[in-house]
Amino acid sequence: MKKTLLNGIILAVILSSVCFINTGTVSADSSIKPKFTYEQIVRRYPAMEFYYAKARKQIKNYWYPPVESFENAATIVLTIDKNGNLIGCNLAVPSPDEGFNNSLVDAAKKVKYSPLPEEVKEDSIDLIMEFNMQRRTISTNNAN
Repeated sequence: MKKTLLNGIILAVILSSVCFINTGTVSADSSIKPKFTYEQIVRRYPAMEFYYAKARKQIKNYWYPPVESFENAATIVLTIDKNGNLIGCNLAVPSPDEGFNNSLVDAAKKVKYSPLPEEVKEDSIDLIMEFNMQRRTISTNNAN
């Protein structure tokens, strides 16, 4: 049976909010404590590196942060079971912009995650990911 528990690095928790997929409620939770870092899990289960990258890319494909949400960053923790079902979504380190946070959680909920790699022994994993959005300046130099 496939089982996994992946806990990664959580930055210093300024504010913690938990978003439960089934209820949609948000409440404070400062008890998020990782058992393993991302690096420890990837060393144990090398296929998780590809899985993590794929999940991150899928979230980015669904993510549409508000236009005014520049210079923000948030860290989410996704709990995914061995069949690829998203069973939890935590904002471990939210940005100060609620619209930014909501858009990130909404994107994570829309993804259809793959089943966990066969080498993983735990029932579920926690993927910890930081997302940020920075203002970009576009140069309009004309070479005349």
